[in-house]
Amino acid sequence: MASEDEKRAPFTFIWAIENSSTLHISDRISSPVFTVDSMETTKWHLEMEPDYETGWTSLCIRREINDIGPESIEVELEISFLAANGSPLIKRRDRKHMKNDNYMEFDAFARSDEIFFDRRNEFLPKDTLTIRCRMWRIGTSISKMDSCFGRTHMGVDRRSTIWAIRDFSSLQPGDKRIHVLNPTTAGSPQLVLSLSFDEYDEGSIHFKVERRSATRDHWMYAEISVVDVEGSVIYTDKIYDWINVDDETVFEFRYFLSRIRLMTQKVSLLQNDVLCLRCEFEIDIGPVRSYIETYRQLPYSELDEITTEAGEVSAVCCPLKDAVKCLYDDKRFSDVILRSASETFPAHKSILGARSPVFSAMFTNDMVENITNYVDISDLSPGTLSRLLSYIYTDAVPELHGDNAMDLYRAADKYELLALRDQCSVVLKADLSVFNVCNILILAHMHNDEGLLESVHSFLLKHDEEILNSEMWKLFKNENPALATETMEGIFYMMKRTKSK
Repeated sequence: MASEDEKRAPFTFIWAIENSSTLHISDRISSPVFTVDSMETTKWHLEMEPDYETGWTSLCIRREINDIGPESIEVELEISFLAANGSPLIKRRDRKHMKNDNYMEFDAFARSDEIFFDRRNEFLPKDTLTIRCRMWRIGTSISKMDSCFGRTHMGVDRRSTIWAIRDFSSLQPGDKRIHVLNPTTAGSPQLVLSLSFDEYDEGSIHFKVERRSATRDHWMYAEISVVDVEGSVIYTDKIYDWINVDDETVFEFRYFLSRIRLMTQKVSLLQNDVLCLRCEFEIDIGPVRSYIETYRQLPYSELDEITTEAGEVSAVCCPLKDAVKCLYDDKRFSDVILRSASETFPAHKSILGARSPVFSAMFTNDMVENITNYVDISDLSPGTLSRLLSYIYTDAVPELHGDNAMDLYRAADKYELLALRDQCSVVLKADLSVFNVCNILILAHMHNDEGLLESVHSFLLKHDEEILNSEMWKLFKNENPALATETMEGIFYMMKRTKSK
């Protein structure tokens, strides 16, 4: 049985941070705002800040400045990191009178190395950090336990390349070799790598990283290694720093390596006069999605069912959801085969039909697919079809990002999975860049997605000179003259609306 202290019904906010291994190169991040109806509709959010210098991660809860609750409210808080089974790995408790915009800080809550490296499997199952905040209002008794679930997906741009520098021995002071790394994610800058001999000391190799098209500040990690002919790393230099949006030069390794050292190991490091550098970067791009999933209430009488003697929340599971996922994973009792161009996927008509109006019509009429039990879907790649089925069976999409969201968007639209299409649209909006804006514009136009079109227009307006003067836009305009004209009109009206406000 739970103690009397734990039997007081709390408000519980659970915050899942996906792709959380990137948090150690991130700045302070905030949860989505949640409302506590049982505490006079006060609004709150959590904040988490890994401090690179001290090696500690801190947490805090802040009351919103604009809620309509009482001027001051006394609350007791318990905050914890949860394991995969729902039990607290670390927890702390405190109480305080909270006014609007007040916060309660749990400084040095946990060591960052312990979270992200030493006990990573415990803290980050499936690369998701889960934080639980339980709140009690002092002096009141609540008959139902409110709970709220929020989710944040962190974005990171990872780039890795082997840079083969040919004719290395011919490099002279003043010569410079350049290598460009384009962004893989919207909001991330282009990186320009350069190698030269130091003009004051021609025996020292100077390695420099510059940034182009930056739109925000970033934490950035860089690791530059010399690789021998067998692919083994011989020498590595690494750096991690906060880069301001106005900083063009990101990192400089002025004395990266000595030319003499390379020449003495010429057989293993300069075969055919080629120097090979492995260049790896991680660039924090912050949260790309953050939202409240659901609110729910549990009767006071059910508290014992979810609270252990130590007050630890047991793992929340859904047997039906697990059973459906098992059907998908094990392929048991399948009665239809979906065929992409190169792979087949066993599935279940009843589940496909329950989720998609298109599949429902296919399997309730005398269509060839219903008779043969084969559905040919040659227009989807195996990866896209696999992600589509994952969503149909589990209501979740593994590894949804800008590189695959466009194809999945088309599939979701084709099979009338509107919630999935909206999910993909959110990812595409976050992934907009000067390199993909034309493709996303065509997609939004083809599928009549007004929200996505508006985001594209806003992005074009913000980066008009860079995009409209590019070769990419000229090619797009030649191939899609009507859409280009319509887009320019949309941007023009958007400018007029902005000026009139």
